Amino acid sequence: MKSRASDIILDWIDQERDGSEIDRELVKRVITLFKKLDKLDMFYDLYFKAWMLNRTEIYYSRKALRHIEEDSCPSYLLMVEECLRREKDRVAHYLLPETEFSLLMKTQVTLLIKPAYQLLGKEESGLCIMLQKNQKEELSRMYKLFSKIYKGLEPAAFIFKEHVKSIGEALIRKDAEKICRKKAESNGDTIEQEKALIDNVIKVHQEYLSYCDDCLEQDTIFQNALQEAFESFCNMKIDGVFIEEILASYIDSIIQDQLGPFKGLYNHHARMKLEEIVKLLVYLNEKDLFANFYRRKLSLRLLQNRDASTVVEMNFLKRLKQQFGNHFTHKMERMIEDLTSANNREAKFKEYLKKNPPQNRGPSLKVTTLNSWFWPKFKSCNFNLPAEMNDYIEDYGKYTECMKRKITWVFALGDCNVTGIFERKQIDLQVSAYQAAILFLFNTSDKMSFQEIYKLLRIPEIELKGWLHSLCCGRYKILRKEPNTKEVSSTDFFEFNSKFTGPRTIEVQAPSSYEKENLVEKVKAITGGYNLGAIIVRTVKDRKILRYQELIDEVKQAVKRLFKPSVEETEDRPTKQEIEEKIEYLVDLKFLARLGKDKNVYVYSECFYAQALKKNSLRPWK
Repeated sequence: MKSRASDIILDWIDQERDGSEIDRELVKRVITLFKKLDKLDMFYDLYFKAWMLNRTEIYYSRKALRHIEEDSCPSYLLMVEECLRREKDRVAHYLLPETEFSLLMKTQVTLLIKPAYQLLGKEESGLCIMLQKNQKEELSRMYKLFSKIYKGLEPAAFIFKEHVKSIGEALIRKDAEKICRKKAESNGDTIEQEKALIDNVIKVHQEYLSYCDDCLEQDTIFQNALQEAFESFCNMKIDGVFIEEILASYIDSIIQDQLGPFKGLYNHHARMKLEEIVKLLVYLNEKDLFANFYRRKLSLRLLQNRDASTVVEMNFLKRLKQQFGNHFTHKMERMIEDLTSANNREAKFKEYLKKNPPQNRGPSLKVTTLNSWFWPKFKSCNFNLPAEMNDYIEDYGKYTECMKRKITWVFALGDCNVTGIFERKQIDLQVSAYQAAILFLFNTSDKMSFQEIYKLLRIPEIELKGWLHSLCCGRYKILRKEPNTKEVSSTDFFEFNSKFTGPRTIEVQAPSSYEKENLVEKVKAITGGYNLGAIIVRTVKDRKILRYQELIDEVKQAVKRLFKPSVEETEDRPTKQEIEEKIEYLVDLKFLARLGKDKNVYVYSECFYAQALKKNSLRPWK
């Protein structure tokens, strides 16, 4: 009899779900009677409740099958919301309170979890479309419904991650292609394309971070999904495009603007931009590579803007230190301190000259001496200095001998103020040391061949062509070239352009190719032993366990990706022997360990890595 009564009540509940009216009071009295009889046979808890949940699953399975084909995703979610409201209403009117949780959970699982991927993956109305159309109300409803179920958000988080990942990868490929095309052109200036790439990435990050904050209640599962998506496409390897370098250049352009007419002002817009960049830096796997690129950009800013305030630089370094630790910014901060010390060293040199005046008073010389331990390695190219420049160089050499210091001259970073006497007027020229050396040759010769200039100065041919090109084919044609072509050849002849005219003061630009490839040595993260060790440790850590030859091969591949094809040089890479020696060194330091008695299998030594982090002896990133 109880079983028959239960079937009738369950039929009535299904009829009510379909929209029919039932006698709720009668249903309530019967269910109350079932509960009173439970003291004897536990009928309600053991039988009726289970039958009701089973019928609920059958009913909503059919409903889900019908609506998921007919409705859009937002409409389906509204339907689910209404079904849950009605189930709560039934509990309030005639079902027992202890039934509510299991009844609602069964309804949610049947309507949401089972068809989750089909529902959220709808091509015309699913989660991706809601994100694209900025449907924040619908996104909030989706989160509210799925978050009530254990692991209910996993399908949504997966689709969210794949969506952001696909958008980011398409963006990176598209903008990287523009950069590569621009590089292939003769002038090859990619600054605007690189800025556009970073601006687009920042825009995507802000957009989807706002979804996490506003619609998804900052849920960790979506924050992790966003992080994984950005880590994926921010670390894409595209030939000739290093996002680490582009980020460093982007920061450089922002800070350069701050070093303009309003020196030292750290305005709100710049702070916001730099803060967005720091958020992107978190996603980089090769943070050490970025650090090298940024340190080189910083070094050029400091040396080219000696009179600029360092407030902007120090503020950003403090932000980097806050995010990545002292070890990340240590050398950068010491560079700024060292530049301050350089002013004191320069004052001492002037005192030395007063006590030891040079015999031949030539042009005035201002020398910036730096500690090589803190600064990046600049390309040092010795050449035959003209007599006008050489006397003071020798005087400084004598001074450093007295101080018992070894000096390496970096002429590429030097600049000179030269007065050009032309037919119409005198013009002050701001040129590089190499350009000045070339121009001084024409004090004694009206016309010179390329080979004559090369023999006198001994500047490498490729670089000499670039410097001559900047003087005769650039904006300011200080020299004339025969034949009058746009390219410099080793068979060309050059003469002083006495008819040249222009402003009273002009700055002759260095060749762009030299600035990009030759002025500063390209980052070779693998040449420094510390960075090679970081690559090896990171490789073993990611793979957990590696055989000897597999480790060698993977490290070689990681090293290979650090070089652009245009500047790739085999001799700059570490040899197999150097990698082997570094592996043994890391084993001795207990960053790596051999697996048992098998000396050819290496594992990552977690405990020693943790100790190293406390001592700041190894970088704490992937």
